[in-house]
Amino acid sequence: MIKFKALTWVTMIILLIVASCACVTNEEKEINALRPSIVNVVDLIGQARGTGWVAVIDGQHVIMSAKHIFGGREEVLDTPIVGDCLVSIKDWNGREALTSILSYDDSWDLDVDRASDWIILRCPEEWEDLPALELSSESPRFGENAIYIGFGDTSSAAVADRVIMCDEYGDSGLRRISGNFGAGASGSPIYDPDLGVVGMLVMVYVDSSCGIVLDIPALYDQIIDEYNNDVVDF
Repeated sequence: MIKFKALTWVTMIILLIVASCACVTNEEKEINALRPSIVNVVDLIGQARGTGWVAVIDGQHVIMSAKHIFGGREEVLDTPIVGDCLVSIKDWNGREALTSILSYDDSWDLDVDRASDWIILRCPEEWEDLPALELSSESPRFGENAIYIGFGDTSSAAVADRVIMCDEYGDSGLRRISGNFGAGASGSPIYDPDLGVVGMLVMVYVDSSCGIVLDIPALYDQIIDEYNNDVVDF
């Protein structure tokens, strides 16, 4: 009987270890599946760095990112953001390319409207082999888990973490999010495996434990309409 109980406990411990490894493996698979879609973005004019991600809009591969990354251009050039200035991008495998700004909301004012803090970059044709992330038109529930993945303050490493979607922040189009974020995370997608991209990081609090994201489902129609109607296409 003693030997049987001992064997039973050993078996249970082994099963628990196997189950734990399986859970980690599943999470790693989800994160690894996202990595090829994430790119490092560097503004060659304002010298700011952030994160972008490959998306499909109206059947076209594009790169989504945060507009405030390019805000330094106005200080350097003393002119509004323009589409002809080049942007450096690097994918997960270290492949580099130059691209340009395709479109953005030109009525955006950082001090007034964070909910328009998005920008669309051209995706080089040779990069269209990268898997594109779907923009979600459905919002996750309060407290629901999602995945954050983005480049840090250098182009050599990307970070990933589980985050929790929280309540709305101020005006419609923004939500709070709980997680651990680092410098250079602006523009990072917030991904729900069942829904697609549900948010994009645009602001991080000083302690880096909470951030503000664009509510992609709330802004979905606006982003699609402005892109399709060439309102701000260069």
